[in-house]
Amino acid sequence: MDSVQNKEESPILRFFKISGSILSCILLIFNIYKLLYSEWDWLSKALLVSAIILLWGFALYVVWKKTTIGEKFQTPTQVPAYSKRKRQVALTVAVLIPVLFLVWIYKESLPSDKVIVAVAEFQGPDPQSYRVTELLLAHLRQVTKEYPQILILPLSRAISEQDGPSVVQTEGHKVKATMIIWGWYGKTEEKVLLTSNLEFLRPLKHSFPVDRDICTSPASDLNRFRVQEDLSTRLAYLVLTTVGLLKLDAKDYQEAVILFTNALAQNSVSEGVKYSAYFFRAFAHQQGGDSDRAITDYTASIKLKGDVAETYNNRGNSYARKGEYDSSINDYGDALRLKPAYAEAYNNRGAAFLRKKLYRNAISDLDKAVELNPNYLEAYLNRGYAYSMEKQHDLAFADYTRTIQLAPEDARGYSNRGASYLEKGDAHRGLDDLNRAIQLDPNYAQAYNNRGIFYGKGGDNARAIKDFHRAISLDGNYAAAYDNRGNTYKNMGDWIRALADYNQAILVGPRSASAYYNRGNLRREHGELDLAIADYSRAIEIEPAYLSAYLNRGVARMDTGDLDGSIADYREALGLDPTNSTVYCNLCRVKTLKNDFAGALADCQQAIKLNPDNVIAYDNRGFMKALTQDTVGAVEDFEKVLKLNPNFPNSLHNLAAFRHAEKMDSDAEQLYKRLIVVLEHDKQIALPQRILYLEDYVKFMRDIGKREEAEKIEEQIRSLTIQKRSTPSAPTAG
Repeated sequence: MDSVQNKEESPILRFFKISGSILSCILLIFNIYKLLYSEWDWLSKALLVSAIILLWGFALYVVWKKTTIGEKFQTPTQVPAYSKRKRQVALTVAVLIPVLFLVWIYKESLPSDKVIVAVAEFQGPDPQSYRVTELLLAHLRQVTKEYPQILILPLSRAISEQDGPSVVQTEGHKVKATMIIWGWYGKTEEKVLLTSNLEFLRPLKHSFPVDRDICTSPASDLNRFRVQEDLSTRLAYLVLTTVGLLKLDAKDYQEAVILFTNALAQNSVSEGVKYSAYFFRAFAHQQGGDSDRAITDYTASIKLKGDVAETYNNRGNSYARKGEYDSSINDYGDALRLKPAYAEAYNNRGAAFLRKKLYRNAISDLDKAVELNPNYLEAYLNRGYAYSMEKQHDLAFADYTRTIQLAPEDARGYSNRGASYLEKGDAHRGLDDLNRAIQLDPNYAQAYNNRGIFYGKGGDNARAIKDFHRAISLDGNYAAAYDNRGNTYKNMGDWIRALADYNQAILVGPRSASAYYNRGNLRREHGELDLAIADYSRAIEIEPAYLSAYLNRGVARMDTGDLDGSIADYREALGLDPTNSTVYCNLCRVKTLKNDFAGALADCQQAIKLNPDNVIAYDNRGFMKALTQDTVGAVEDFEKVLKLNPNFPNSLHNLAAFRHAEKMDSDAEQLYKRLIVVLEHDKQIALPQRILYLEDYVKFMRDIGKREEAEKIEEQIRSLTIQKRSTPSAPTAG
């Protein structure tokens, strides 16, 4: 007995005893109610309930039992019969029993981590002879034996047509089934009718229609077990396909492919039914990055069932990932033919038009996508990009702002709007948006790439390189980041690193036309004209409307002496942009080399008409006039160039040569010195051209007797020549 038994209990202790007892009583009643409606048999339930009540009752007895003391002294007092420690233990047990019981019931209510396929008994005549259910169970267990996560569970009862879906749901949930198979069969002397059903009890992200299967066969097929075999393979196909969908939901694409493949191997299943397994296996391949296999399976699905818009849409996505945009556009068109209000197909076709730089076509499709779905985030992002490429910046801003309203925490809207601001020249807002995008998503590679472009345009090469580094570290296959970093290295005069980045951009993005184009520029500037032409040709092959690639391939062909090929390229460029002043400039140059001076003059005049401030047009016309002995006209054109651009190297060089020929050596020397300053600051001047300028300067300095200065320049020429020879090349194909 406690030494304080003769004292009254404290109010706090009494409160805990009463509230603990009431709580445990409520919980116990609830748990017993749940237990009574569980799947245990009644004897087990009765025994368990009795044991729990006895234990719980004994614990409460210990807590509340009183005894009387002091009767001999005429001062009877009620005190607890058991020690304080025993009562504390008993109270803990009284509360803990229902709590633990509640935890157990909760765990029992959780879905199983296995895929449980419950199979009800198939009712029909003479089940012992025909063994419909047994053969079905045996086949399902055989085809799923390699998958320990699949449990084939006999339901040990039949579900009739009168029972209906409510009984199916109730019985399935009792055993935590993922799906339940049920049906019945009937037989006459001539025919057997078999009805089978498979119903999902767990929601699936991806699903396919499963209709009731009603089969009529000759009665002899039941006797020969053909009906049973066909039923088993059909349901095995459905089970394997459904489990494959569960794997798709879990993003286990490799396992999903195996399950769909095994489903397709069920020989008795009609080919028409298999379109769904081909469709989902294609989707698994697509998500796993295997576009070729995805296209093959989508094509097989279309052959079996050619009226499913989603199949064409998804195959279009696979073609787009391979860069086969014409094929993808055709597929999206077929999807829209089958489903005219298919917003996703409009968005996807719009994105394909974007890749082909058909911006107006893209905008038309994306308009339709947002009309069908006013909250379509991806469509606004794509249309904003199309508007930006069309220089309709206000419309681009509106679309990007809409994406920010729809998804304020999505960094893409800020990143794209920031890039659009930069294109418009609003550097402050552009940088703010890019910084906000990076703040929202510090691992967003595109935002770093866009900010790197901003820093590069502003001449802050160190910050640009740092951002491109970051973008590449986040996404090692980001071809555009390698390409842009290569451009920055090239601007810095680091041709070796620039070439390495262009090569890597092509390696990770074999269809990156920009990387081929930029590598072609680098090679042309280093005199590797054949390799440059091959790179420009590959860029044009990937992107047939690549105007700059035609222009620069024309320059490279002109430098190799292929004047007709050069003119052909400029004609192609004019077909893409008939009002492009630069194209006429280049035509003027190459026609001059072909001694077609009348044609050259006409082209230069057209270039100047289209752009009166085109310094290259005046420079080319000056070159043509020099060849035709029109010295005065040539000098006038070169002087015009230097008024428009005092640092234009070619005109500085040409005018200096004329001044020297006219014995105006003081003027010539000043022009050459200005040219040397330009060469020191402009790292983008091609190496062969740089060497040519310096060689002519050396000749001039020797002519005027300044041999020491000439020798210093010769040392620079030797250094540049070694640099040119040591610059590594790479194979043409990426």
